[in-house]
Amino acid sequence: MEEKNSNKERGKVVRIAITCFGEEVAPCFAATRRFRIWELGSDDRIKSSELIHDQSGGLSRIRLLKQSGVDVLICNGIEGQVRQLLEASGCHVVDGVIGSVTDALYCYLTGKFSVDTADNSVGTNQLQPHTADLVEWTRELFISLGWTVEKVTEPEAFPIDLEAVIACPVCGKPVRVAICCGAHIYRVESEIREFSHITTRGYNASVYVHHALKEIVDRCHDYEIELLDPASFTASTLGRPDQIQLPPLRCRIKDHDKINIGQPGNQL
Repeated sequence: MEEKNSNKERGKVVRIAITCFGEEVAPCFAATRRFRIWELGSDDRIKSSELIHDQSGGLSRIRLLKQSGVDVLICNGIEGQVRQLLEASGCHVVDGVIGSVTDALYCYLTGKFSVDTADNSVGTNQLQPHTADLVEWTRELFISLGWTVEKVTEPEAFPIDLEAVIACPVCGKPVRVAICCGAHIYRVESEIREFSHITTRGYNASVYVHHALKEIVDRCHDYEIELLDPASFTASTLGRPDQIQLPPLRCRIKDHDKINIGQPGNQL
């Protein structure tokens, strides 16, 4: 890639940081706890390390990357203002990236990423809640809306993270929902496909938690999975309890036809 080669010609060590959630690129910069750092020297030697950050918000992470001398940040969702501050400090930002961390690094080094990815920036009021654990954030959200939620730890249930249950307000029967908080070891498309397969039976709805990037929106629509975008909740667009019967769900609920009549839009 031209940028990498020009840095090598100057004999500069290039530091590349990637936001991590497990082995995947984290869904939101401001909620990222772990950064993987690669140092590329002019002699083609590569060193890697990790940074752990538990404070909330994007500004503290900007300071961390600046202090660490990071030249390039590869991430998924990022607030537009935060992106601008990073680039003003000399850090090139490649955002809107999904998939594994190692794939992201390879694609950057081989020049497969577009230089201008600003259109993928998360708006100022659309930043994912500042929490280090997307699963915990989702669990607390559903509990606050009256659901009973349990974490799913059985290996055979992968990639289900949570199971939420609530009584149907129409018939009183239980509504069971499987929840997958994105960014597992699979590529996103494979993860959504596996999530759809494992939730075919036993659940009235399936929810995938991730920023609403076009590829993810399309895949969730294909597999009839409701996409829950955390950004919607900080932008004050959370479905208000008086407007939907089973918040935060807006999708069709299997085996509950009466409640489906009242769901606004009933579409993914």
